[in-house]
Amino acid sequence: MDWDFSAPQSPALGDHEVEELSGHLRGQRIALLVCGGVAAMRSVLLVRALRRRGAQVQVFCSADALRFVGREALEWASAGEVITHLTWRAEHLGEGAGFAAYVVAPATYNSIGKAAQGIADSLIAAVLASALGRLQRGQSQVLMVPTMHGSMHHQVLTDNCRRLAAMGVRFVRPLDSAGKHHWPAEDFIVAAVCASLSQGALRDQPALVCASTQPQALALAQATQEALLLAGAHSQALLCAEGWSLSSSLPQHALPNREPWRAACEAALESLPKQSLVVMDADMARSNGAPQSLRTCFLMARSTLLPQGADKPLWLGLRVIAETSPWQWQVLGSGLDQAGHEVLLSQGPLPAEGSDWTAWRGAAAALLAACAAS
Repeated sequence: MDWDFSAPQSPALGDHEVEELSGHLRGQRIALLVCGGVAAMRSVLLVRALRRRGAQVQVFCSADALRFVGREALEWASAGEVITHLTWRAEHLGEGAGFAAYVVAPATYNSIGKAAQGIADSLIAAVLASALGRLQRGQSQVLMVPTMHGSMHHQVLTDNCRRLAAMGVRFVRPLDSAGKHHWPAEDFIVAAVCASLSQGALRDQPALVCASTQPQALALAQATQEALLLAGAHSQALLCAEGWSLSSSLPQHALPNREPWRAACEAALESLPKQSLVVMDADMARSNGAPQSLRTCFLMARSTLLPQGADKPLWLGLRVIAETSPWQWQVLGSGLDQAGHEVLLSQGPLPAEGSDWTAWRGAAAALLAACAAS
């Protein structure tokens, strides 16, 4: 609990710099529209989270929002000027470089209603009017993060949301608790932005991530789930913790022991389209044979298969190429092994238990890169 007065160990960065986690948004200009809800206090963290994926962020902030967040804090976070009113420069039009995506966070009842009804009588409303025009022309994406008291969720709000969704606006699912729509984790919002701009092979790909018990398998599962969502896949994760602590802001369903987890995995597999991508615990995949409905299956290595410190190949994934018995497996981009079953995908040891999250992100990225190239 007590500080030992040691200096920070992270790499030296400038005051306005951020440590880049990935390049999903590198070179992309993102307009962040901060509306006047109390959740605006979290917008500084969102700016930083967007920049960690490589984005350049231009903040538009309403006067009401400045009651909950400081302008200087937003300028520090974005390393740029915060626009609080329109001038002869017509800032709302985003002329010049333009914006790849507009993120309305928090999206208040008022801002949603004005956008749906074509009202442009304020900074945020005018920016949104232009954003919807760019969306309709396929030039930008528009995302909204609704936050409000539950009493404001009624037919008018629902109708307005549906009207905007029909135009292509994406609504980031809020965190619902205590009768309110709360601001979700910043990483969850950023994942939605990355997914909306993804042009890769995994965009809109149905996907399921299953893992159980072993901390290495669970760590790789969570990193893979993150990579799938960032790539735009429609992914769900089913994890069996059995006493292990799981921490993630991304959507996942954790079950307490093996039997309900196995039943949930089997039910999820039955409901998936045949072309779905499945990242699966090797123990689960081997127990009863490959699922009959599956064409593409990736198996995750368990630490029991790859002992810590062992210099063995990284067993990340195999691809089912035939729905016949016996099952035939193929290394991505290569041929079958001699037995026609399980073959090694790529070289390199599995990150050790307790490894930095960057190592797990790297392993997951390698897996999905191989999938996308297949």
